[in-house]
Amino acid sequence: MKKIYFAILCFGLLSIFSASLFAKQCFDGHQLSNIGKDLKQYSKHLSCPFSLQTQDINWIVDQALPKVINQQFLGVEPPSDWQAMGKLLVLTCYSEGNLCDSTVQKDLGACLTANGALLLVKYGSWLSDNCEVLQKNVVEKWDEKKKLVYQAIDEVLTRIKTPLQAR
Repeated sequence: MKKIYFAILCFGLLSIFSASLFAKQCFDGHQLSNIGKDLKQYSKHLSCPFSLQTQDINWIVDQALPKVINQQFLGVEPPSDWQAMGKLLVLTCYSEGNLCDSTVQKDLGACLTANGALLLVKYGSWLSDNCEVLQKNVVEKWDEKKKLVYQAIDEVLTRIKTPLQAR
């Protein structure tokens, strides 16, 4: 569930963090690990089953993620096409099913992992050019920033917690 949760809810933000380790050695790996632990701990209140529909994915990428993937939050303007890439990635890797099902999780995780390399190629120069700003404005200020991330997560969870049989 962790891979799916990170990929769907924090796709852009976590892609920036993880990919930047390869782009340039300016991120503090220990701090990034702590951010991952915070997100995992916060996500423990997820309840199953739940499923995403195409309109949910569109809403997440169009409405929820821009609250944390923007110049004010990151300290730098995000790549102009991040939303289109996010939708493409998630819609390519997930079409339907209970996200708590181990088979759905395995298939989605494998697809996201395989396509993650494309993000490194596509955004590598942006990450390299901006990793110091991202480290300073997001990683080092995580205690302030995580409140906004948690609010975005709560919005998403409120929207998708409708039981599968009611959809």
